[in-house]
Amino acid sequence: MFELWRSRSDETHSQAGSNATINLLHQFICSKIEHVLDNMELEKTLANRIKEFCSTLDKKWKAASRSRSKSIDTNRSWMERNFNMPVRISTPTERTQEPEPSTSGVVLRDGGKEVAEDLVTQATEYSPKRAVRIRKLYRESSKAQRIISYTEEESLALVIGCRMSKDAYKKMRMGSKHHNAPNLYLSYDGIIAAKKRYLPEIEVNEYGASVPLQNLLNHTVMRLIQSNELPDDGNPSFSKIDLICKYGCNGSSGHSEYMQLPKTEDHIRDDGSDTKIGTDSNLFLFSLIPLRLVAITDESTNTINLKRLPIAEDNLRYGLSTLHAWIKCLECILHVAYKLVLQTPTIRGATKEQLDQLAVRKKDIQNRVWRELDIKVDKVVQGRGTSNTGNVGRLFLKTAKRLPK
Repeated sequence: MFELWRSRSDETHSQAGSNATINLLHQFICSKIEHVLDNMELEKTLANRIKEFCSTLDKKWKAASRSRSKSIDTNRSWMERNFNMPVRISTPTERTQEPEPSTSGVVLRDGGKEVAEDLVTQATEYSPKRAVRIRKLYRESSKAQRIISYTEEESLALVIGCRMSKDAYKKMRMGSKHHNAPNLYLSYDGIIAAKKRYLPEIEVNEYGASVPLQNLLNHTVMRLIQSNELPDDGNPSFSKIDLICKYGCNGSSGHSEYMQLPKTEDHIRDDGSDTKIGTDSNLFLFSLIPLRLVAITDESTNTINLKRLPIAEDNLRYGLSTLHAWIKCLECILHVAYKLVLQTPTIRGATKEQLDQLAVRKKDIQNRVWRELDIKVDKVVQGRGTSNTGNVGRLFLKTAKRLPK
């Protein structure tokens, strides 16, 4: 076969795997055997084997620099091999006995079990290793942990806690779908619906946002009862439930002011003159924090402690936080130092010259602290109040000995 292939390539200068070369080798093989092929599928299989043989021989021929002697010496053991026919052949007079078709698929199909029929077909009519792979995949899938989807509340807490935008959440949800976890996160429409249910009635106008107090209390109690387990103690119901909470105020200034007049007529008097219009550079708010629920029955009183985040013990290794103590001590020391030039505890009744001396001394102390301790004290920070933070107070009190008296 090698000599026939080489002579054909040299005479026609054709490619090693051309149709003419394959047909020539096919005729040569058929002339050497007294049998004929069964069908067209076997003819095609033989043609593919001849094409693979020509491709391998062409690589070895080029590796030997197209030298006959060198190619024979280098590939002698390969050339002495037999060309195995990967097909079953039979004589012309021999009647081919076709195998009996499997009846398992027919029985399963008649019984309405199409999925089982497909599995039997995949495991029996293809490669013998197909059944082993199917069994391996089944065992691996059964051992894999089931994906636990986020609940409605967990999805909403994730978005609010991470301050995620709509686009960021959708991208994260799309990424979970690409990693075979399509139901891991709730749809964004579901989060919007949950947010509307979990929010009280909010009234928004040009000057701010507010919630009716009774509606806020009712909504808070309802959500606390839903998220906390009420003690049963054999009592099916409670005659009274008290909510203990605290409220406070906070504010900030220095926010951006926009060139847009609020669309309201509250600032116009009856005579047509304008009253003092509020500014949007300041922010003031009231906040309400629930502390505990007290469930009262006819026989007993049960205190329901609300759920709290777990406390990390590592955060307490330096003791309790003294944030506001640092700040108040710093401000007290600074204010006393400012007023030493007045020799009075207050600035009431001070003259203009004394106020000017107070301003000069304040600036001088601020500059000395900045030079000696590398911290800025009593500086106004836009939108945040002053620069007197907990860290500034802690550094000042720990390194104040470096300051001159």
